[in-house]
Amino acid sequence: MKTIDKYILKETIFLFIFGTLLSVLLFQANLLMFLFKAIHISNVPLLALFQVVLLRTPDFLKLSLIMGLTLAVSLTFARLTRESEIKAMHASGISLPRIILPVAIFGLIISFVSFLLLDKVVPVSQKKFRDLVKQIFIVSAAPDFKADVILDLDKYTATFGSVSRNKTGAILLNQVLLLERHKKNDTWVYSATRGDFDGGIWTLKEPYILNIKNDQLLTAYGKGTLEINERISIEPGMFMHASDDEESLSTIKSKIALAEKKNKPTQSLWISYHSKFSMAFACFVFAIMGCFISIRHTSKGPYAGVLLSLLSILFFYIVTILSDNYFSTHSWMPPIIAAWIPNILLLTYVIYIYRRSS
Repeated sequence: MKTIDKYILKETIFLFIFGTLLSVLLFQANLLMFLFKAIHISNVPLLALFQVVLLRTPDFLKLSLIMGLTLAVSLTFARLTRESEIKAMHASGISLPRIILPVAIFGLIISFVSFLLLDKVVPVSQKKFRDLVKQIFIVSAAPDFKADVILDLDKYTATFGSVSRNKTGAILLNQVLLLERHKKNDTWVYSATRGDFDGGIWTLKEPYILNIKNDQLLTAYGKGTLEINERISIEPGMFMHASDDEESLSTIKSKIALAEKKNKPTQSLWISYHSKFSMAFACFVFAIMGCFISIRHTSKGPYAGVLLSLLSILFFYIVTILSDNYFSTHSWMPPIIAAWIPNILLLTYVIYIYRRSS
């Protein structure tokens, strides 16, 4: 039996590595294409782009492990069924559950790895990813050099004679003029021959400040240095904020305790908590499901089982999104049920296929 286990695992593990790497590369390529379209690549160091992709990779693995495992198991058992090796094992007295046992154990191992990834690695990498992307978008917001620049900020209209960048990435400004309107007919004017913008802080060197109200000059004075905290509005910023499922279990539990103390809703937090276990356990579910689907449906076509397994991933992903984003705002069911619905549905399907195959 050990020989058969090694025979099945050898092919499965090779295809798992190949499928997982392929899935990760597709996600990484999609991220790079997004960055190439969204930012001025010439202003961003190539190393920074590689760091962004590397920091996002643990989050990509969350789904890539499932995809790689499903593809590997489906292809392996589709071939074993197509070449009648499953029938030969049955004829020698080996039951179907025993045949898939090594794959089930391998699926449990990947589930454990996925859980550690979701709880320990993804929260840290995602925080660093968001911080780095913010810096990249700020650095790329202005070209290396421009003359006669006009920039609209939340509170200011800024005009610069020229804009350039030093080696550290800070933006150097010349002939600066900032207009700030507090209320109607109340305008502050900041004028300086030079300044810089770095990390969201505008620093004007030796500015001259005027306050004009109702066409009358109320205040006019000079100053050594003036700092203004007015960040450039960067788009898109929707993925810059951490979601609850990107936090560790201990952090989510702390948020739950704090929310309960303040009598605030905890449904979405509990769903995020249980989703850590559900997403990790999905690796095991897809491992055994891929076996049964391929054995059951390969007769309909050489890759019918593989296609159905991949469609099952799409189904799992859609139901997971509904669970995380819809059920989290409607207390129709306990959070643990809402988080485990995708696995419950797939396990029900696995049991159905197994009973039909027996």
